[in-house]
Amino acid sequence: AFITSAARLLLGLVERLVDDRGGTSLAMDTDSIHIVATDAGGLVPCPGGPHQRPDGSPAVLGLSWAQVDEISRLLEPLKPYGPEVRDPLLKIESENLDPQTGRQVPLFGLALAAKRYCLFVLGPRGKILLRKRSDHGLGQLLDPNDPEARSTTTEAKDPNQGWEAEVWRRFVRRALGRREGPPPPWAGRVAVARFTASGPRLLAPFAERLKALPYPERLKPFNFLMTCYVQPLGHPTGLDPTRCRLVAAYETDPRTWLEVEWGDLHSGQRCRIRVGAVPGPTTAVVKTVGEVVEEFWLHPEHKSLAPEGGLCEPRTRGLLRRRPVRPSRIDAIGKEAHRLEEIELQLVPDLDDVQAVYLPRGQSAWRAALRAALGDLPPAELARRAGVSERTIFRLRAGEDVGKRARAALTRLARAVTEARRRGEVSGRGRPRSPHRRRPRRRTRRS
Repeated sequence: AFITSAARLLLGLVERLVDDRGGTSLAMDTDSIHIVATDAGGLVPCPGGPHQRPDGSPAVLGLSWAQVDEISRLLEPLKPYGPEVRDPLLKIESENLDPQTGRQVPLFGLALAAKRYCLFVLGPRGKILLRKRSDHGLGQLLDPNDPEARSTTTEAKDPNQGWEAEVWRRFVRRALGRREGPPPPWAGRVAVARFTASGPRLLAPFAERLKALPYPERLKPFNFLMTCYVQPLGHPTGLDPTRCRLVAAYETDPRTWLEVEWGDLHSGQRCRIRVGAVPGPTTAVVKTVGEVVEEFWLHPEHKSLAPEGGLCEPRTRGLLRRRPVRPSRIDAIGKEAHRLEEIELQLVPDLDDVQAVYLPRGQSAWRAALRAALGDLPPAELARRAGVSERTIFRLRAGEDVGKRARAALTRLARAVTEARRRGEVSGRGRPRSPHRRRPRRRTRRS
C-alpha cells in the first residue's frame, strides 16, 4: 500500500510541475506519465485545447525537452535509492531514443482511455512504427491466428509484432484520416480468452460428462479452460442474460472453437456458439474479434470529462478535463484480489460477490439481529434456503460485509423465519417443526 501511495504521490508531483509550466500530458499509467513535449516546445494541435494556432485551430502547449529534463532534476532529491543508483527517479524511457543512433526523437501518441494507448513514430513514406503499446482490454484474448503464441514467447515482445500491433496500426490510420484497408482475416473469428480452472466451481458445467471418462482424460483443477463473449440478447433462450457465462475445454485450434460444446457456468446448460445467427434453446450468439476490437476503440473514458465539460461518450475527442468526485459515503474494503482473473474475463456477474467490505461497528447490529433470527443453522442449509453460496455465509460470520443481493436474500429469509417462529411453524433453531414430532418418553426408575 505504501509503494502504491508513493507512486501516486510522485505522479501528482510531476503533474503539478508540468501544469505550472503550462503543459499537459497525453496519459498516465501506474508509474509513468506521457508529457506532451517537442524539441523546442510550442503549440501542438489538439481539439479542446486552451490555446489557438495561427490558423485558429485549438492547441495545447508542448513543453521543450529541456523543461522535461529540468522536472526530472527537481525530483532527484526525493530518490530513496542512494547515489550508487545512477538512473534518475523520473527517467526518460528508451522508447524516446532512436535504436540506431541513441538520439532522442519526437514521439506521437494515440490515447483512447486509461491504459489504452500507443506511442509511435512515422518512418519513411509515413510508415507507422510502434514504439510502445498498451494491450489492456485486448491482452486477455487469445491470438486468433495462433493461440499458443503468447504463452510460448519468453523474449521481450516487439510492439510491431502480433495481431494487436495490426489493431493499433489500423487505429492510428483511422485517427490520421488514412484508409485502413480491408478487414484482416482474424476479424471474423470468435473472440476467446483462456483462463485457469482455479476451483471445482469452474468445472461444474462438465461434471456429468466427466463421470463417463477415465480419470486421465478428465478436466481437473488448474487445467486450462476458455470463455467467449455473448452478444447482448445472444444468450440461449431460457437463461438469465445477466448471469450467462459460457466456458469450454481449452482448444488450441481456432477452427474448432465453433464446433466444441460450451456450458453455462451458472446453470450448467450445454450449447453451441454461432456468429451472426439467431439464438435458440441450445445456441448462443457470440462476439467476433473484430467486434471486440471496435468496442475497444469506442470505450469511453469514464474518469474524465469531455472538453465541453459533459460526460465522455464513445466518440469524444480532445483535451479531457478532470472529473470532480464528491464522496457520498466511506466504505472500508479489503485489498484482497478475490478471483481477479475471473473478474477480468467477465465470469463474475456481480462484483458484490467477490469484494470484501467491512461494516462499521455501528452497523454490526444488523449482523447480530440476523444471527438471532436464523439461529444456528448450518452454513450449507442456510446458503441453500437463502440462495447464496456457503462462502457468503462464512464471510458474514467472519465479520465481513456481503453483497447487496446476498444481504437482501438473507434479510428476507430472516423475516420469513421470524414470522414462522411467531406462528409456531419453526423451532427455535429456525428449522420447520414436524407435525409428527414424537414426544419424549418418560423414564421411570425402578427401585
